[in-house]
Amino acid sequence: MLNVFAVANSGRSLGDTGNDLVIVGNTAFIAVNVSNKVEVIDITSFRSKGTIDLGAGSGPRRIFAKDSLTAYVSGFSGKVYKIDAKTMTVVKEITVGPYPEGMVEVGGRLFVANSGLGGGNTVSVIDLNTDAVLPSITVGTNPVNLAKDKNNMLYSICTGRYDSANIGGAIYKIDPAGLDVIDSLILPQNPSDAVVTSDNVMLVLNNFGVMKVDLGNFKKAPELFIGGMAVNSMYGVIYSIAYDPIDMLLYLGNPKDFTQNGEVAIFDMLGKEVRRFETGLNPGSLAIVNYR
Repeated sequence: MLNVFAVANSGRSLGDTGNDLVIVGNTAFIAVNVSNKVEVIDITSFRSKGTIDLGAGSGPRRIFAKDSLTAYVSGFSGKVYKIDAKTMTVVKEITVGPYPEGMVEVGGRLFVANSGLGGGNTVSVIDLNTDAVLPSITVGTNPVNLAKDKNNMLYSICTGRYDSANIGGAIYKIDPAGLDVIDSLILPQNPSDAVVTSDNVMLVLNNFGVMKVDLGNFKKAPELFIGGMAVNSMYGVIYSIAYDPIDMLLYLGNPKDFTQNGEVAIFDMLGKEVRRFETGLNPGSLAIVNYR
């Protein structure tokens, strides 16, 4: 069933440009970018529990949910918004770097990628016990997302510049305890989102498709795992990625030509396609729930 939110909420629209979806228990937090809000829903019924208005110009991008009541939302305003799903309010605004995007928690600290809308090069650090901002970490050009491996090492995925040379694309390995960059790996063609598998392999989206990075041998050159045209035969563009560690399957969002309904293509860990299912327009964020 498409547009389950509208069906469950008397035809009400989710809003303009859903950008991220995070699920904790039976609660989902949805960042609705242009509408400057977070929608909180019950995933068993898809009914809205309430809407949290972040304010004009907030531009919510990504969400980290501490639990089913407390979440942090990065906004293009240069702030991270701490929200309370019980009162449906913003309880704190935390100033970080310019145009923050992806966030990951390690060891009680929230790491925030400051994209700078293409010109940033820092990762902000928030102490989740106090919400204090710690010294930032300098990484590569245009950090947009973060991931952590099975050893809780942190990785900053830096997209680099969008130009003919595709300069600056790289992954930076960060020690989250010492707040230091300890290694880096060039990955051109604008790497964006990434997941880490049960085998401690990072699968990264870039302009070629899905690249494989061996985190156990970080200096090994990345390999093409799934080509973009195998997912999106029109333009080769993959919009989103998610990994199911139980069934060990990879989910890839296909926007097709950006004007018609998209789909999600599912692949196994050998790179073989399993099946596909239809979605709405431009599937930009995927979240997996296992009910068994």
